[in-house]
Amino acid sequence: MASMFRSFFFLGLLGIAIWLLYAVFFPATLLWESVGVACISLAIIGLTVWQTIALLERARTRSKVEAYQTPGPKGFTATQFGKLRKWHLGVLVSALLVVLAFVGLRSTLIGNAEIAARTMQSARVSCTNFIDREFNSRRYTEKAKTLDSWVKMNKVVVEIGWKDSASASSYTTRLCVYDPMTRYLDSPGAFGRFRWEK
Repeated sequence: MASMFRSFFFLGLLGIAIWLLYAVFFPATLLWESVGVACISLAIIGLTVWQTIALLERARTRSKVEAYQTPGPKGFTATQFGKLRKWHLGVLVSALLVVLAFVGLRSTLIGNAEIAARTMQSARVSCTNFIDREFNSRRYTEKAKTLDSWVKMNKVVVEIGWKDSASASSYTTRLCVYDPMTRYLDSPGAFGRFRWEK
């Protein structure tokens, strides 16, 4: 039982490390923030239960005579009960520090989310201008416009559309792929389009 909760603790630590690395290099999403909270919770629960079980097992392995020399709550000696209280106090302080770190990181993540929104807006404008200039033959009379945008493979994909004639009822569409790191724009052809579809 203790080994299972020890595994939870180490999995939680690994998840926290991956979550922090991702949060530093990529825009935050609500889903990713939830994953971080789940990893922190898993680590705290795993550590608390693992250490409590280990302490109880150590107390159980001592002889009954030693365990009842100076009875404390639930048959612990005063020393064992003191260790248990100190340990729980340590976990409480650690949990408080984790919560404070999370609050600080969350404000950073909210800042990253605002940057991500600005990046999306920048991608829409850049892609609309790019597609209008390169593919829209009627750009002077019928400007291209953004129909939709999404993120795929760490790139912003923008669907741009324009009407080929004044009487056309549907739009001719083209995808534009924007790399936020390099600000490189690309428009995949008919064969590459499926890779970037929503």
